[in-house]
Amino acid sequence: MHDSDSSPDSSSARRRRDFSVWTRLAEMPAHSRALSMGFIAGMVGTIALVDYVTDVHISLGLFYLIPIACSVAWLGWRAGSVVAASVFWRV
Repeated sequence: MHDSDSSPDSSSARRRRDFSVWTRLAEMPAHSRALSMGFIAGMVGTIALVDYVTDVHISLGLFYLIPIACSVAWLGWRAGSVVAASVFWRV
């Protein structure tokens, strides 16, 4: 008898679980479009506030890519362009 942990099927299932976080982020969320926009605006606002508080000592420019990627994945490329334009206007 083979142990279930040593079977090739368990390793492929483990690999699928590792990528499930990225897959879930790229999928359309189960909630409404307005809630997605509010969540993205909240992310941008939070990052902007922390960026303002830390001043020039710490650069948080890379973290702005998270709400841009979420807006493209959830709302489409037009919304992603709007978020990117607003973020780069702020930075």
